[in-house]
Amino acid sequence: RRDLRERLRSTSAFQHLSDELVAVAVWDASEVLFAPGETIVREGERCVPGESCVFVLLAGTLEISRRHRGDAPAPSPRPEDGAAAAATVADAIRPGELVGEFSALALGRASSTVRVADGGVALCARLVGSHVRAALLRAGVGAGARADDSVAAGAILKGLSGRRRPGLARQIQNRDRWLEEIVLPALRSSPVLAGWPRALLVSIVASLPDRGYAPGAPIVEAGKDGDSIYALLEGSVDVEATSGDVVGSLRPGATFGEVSLLGLFGRRMATVRASATRGCRALMVSAARVRRALDGALGEQVRASHARLVASREEQVLTGMPMV
Repeated sequence: RRDLRERLRSTSAFQHLSDELVAVAVWDASEVLFAPGETIVREGERCVPGESCVFVLLAGTLEISRRHRGDAPAPSPRPEDGAAAAATVADAIRPGELVGEFSALALGRASSTVRVADGGVALCARLVGSHVRAALLRAGVGAGARADDSVAAGAILKGLSGRRRPGLARQIQNRDRWLEEIVLPALRSSPVLAGWPRALLVSIVASLPDRGYAPGAPIVEAGKDGDSIYALLEGSVDVEATSGDVVGSLRPGATFGEVSLLGLFGRRMATVRASATRGCRALMVSAARVRRALDGALGEQVRASHARLVASREEQVLTGMPMV
């Protein structure tokens, strides 16, 4: 593993990052050999943060191809058409470059197909997507980021968005807009997170995916353990008392779970369920993620005020006062 780490350290993808961040990015890395014509990333496939892998080409040639233009996933080719017949080769990936970086950035779906060129094999290093993302975020926006690491991470992301991958640039822009127009306003509506600096909120949620809930599906349930806050992004939810009676509803831009986030009670006090008519999408932020952010340099200016808020809420619980 040390030899593989040294090889990766010298690649164009990681040569400008510090040894510490390279170690984070390549933790649990392994070598994998792909056969001629084998597909590594397929256009339209969903990248799942923490599950999808990122590859670094070590030897051989990979081809980038697209079947169509636009944001919709490419249709599956008919068997009689052949997998490669409908695709147009747009460019090649050179040794030392990244493949499948969508999973590291949590950007949704792959915009291109990457396959091994016919007539040869390809040797790649397979990296855990969540580790690569953690290293880049730590370098670029994370608490205590070194200046040179931040510049290196920015250069990597700029390079990924600008060369050969028009879909990636578009998806980065779409995600930035999603954060600014939907996610951050929802978080700022929470009495716990209101007034927190933008950079701090971004460091908390930048890599988090949202999740869809089917109509009537529970998001949190009364009596069950929980320590996270949720931001409602789309649709609506019903709030149910322990008796099962609906006592209220929430619309997009609302948050719920603040009491659990502050650690005032070990169990959820109410059930929150996706609307029975259309479902919803929500983003979950764990207490552990918030604590890490507060402990870092970006959290310094709100650390004291947050501690005072927690203390006042704890006093309300002890004296039996209602929490508004």
